[in-house]
Amino acid sequence: MERVLALRPGTPEMLLDYGIALAGVGRHAEALAALERVVALTPNNSRAWSNRGALLSRLHRNEEALTDVDRALALDPVNEDAWNNRGLILVELAGTRYTGGARPQYRSTRSRPRCSRCG
Repeated sequence: MERVLALRPGTPEMLLDYGIALAGVGRHAEALAALERVVALTPNNSRAWSNRGALLSRLHRNEEALTDVDRALALDPVNEDAWNNRGLILVELAGTRYTGGARPQYRSTRSRPRCSRCG
């Protein structure tokens, strides 16, 4: 992935996917740097704000995370991942432990919601 990114370093979508991949493997500092660059390059990118919010929540920076997912929703009110992340962040902020095992998720693209029970 680093080699592909080196070929097209200024491409926000590639950088977003790179940041999501880094977050997925636990390289949070690098992921945050990548996602911060994406939101700087494309401030109207709802997916970038939502994914940065998910990462900030993973880092227990829930107030900042909520601001990011709210920004994502202001840009795209039907961003399902941002709504999901917002709910999970609010649960954490309320001091309640959600036992469903879900955490805010990083998502690159998705055309429709997936149901784990539907296959």
